[in-house]
Amino acid sequence: MERGCTESISGRCCWLLPKMETAIFSDRHASIKSAYENPLNGWNNPPTSHVYCIRHIGQNFVRETKEKKLRPLVTNMGYAPREPSFQYWRNELRKESVEALNWVDKIPKEKWTQAYDGGRRWGHMTINLVEAMNSVYKEIRSLPITALVKATYSKTAALFGTRGMDAMAV
Repeated sequence: MERGCTESISGRCCWLLPKMETAIFSDRHASIKSAYENPLNGWNNPPTSHVYCIRHIGQNFVRETKEKKLRPLVTNMGYAPREPSFQYWRNELRKESVEALNWVDKIPKEKWTQAYDGGRRWGHMTINLVEAMNSVYKEIRSLPITALVKATYSKTAALFGTRGMDAMAV
């Protein structure tokens, strides 16, 4: 791994978020994992958790197993909100390919599934931040900048409360 890449990612991590319970989404690239695990950048667990993007899990699954038709089963496993539905999709994958299931089982469930993540994902499964923010800004995009900042703060605070309660109810 190139040293500059790891240092660059670590440098950005130091100031990106204050210390708060949150999930850091990424693919499973070695430089990202190294930056996350670097104790000097402040991302150590707690207060954060490093989780994987379901889209990247699906891409890696197809690349490694050559089982493109089974990708939806893996995606459904990741999106399953509770353990019984996760187990249902896991059994469906087992029926199709034990080798594919073995590949999936090598990834810690708490890193890529909603059913086992302890609510840290707040319902988000991908790193597609633009789409997530578009859904938040939908009603306030045309406001002047000061009103936009205030509305963003209020809306974000409300979402944290609502999503936190939803996650705890699961």
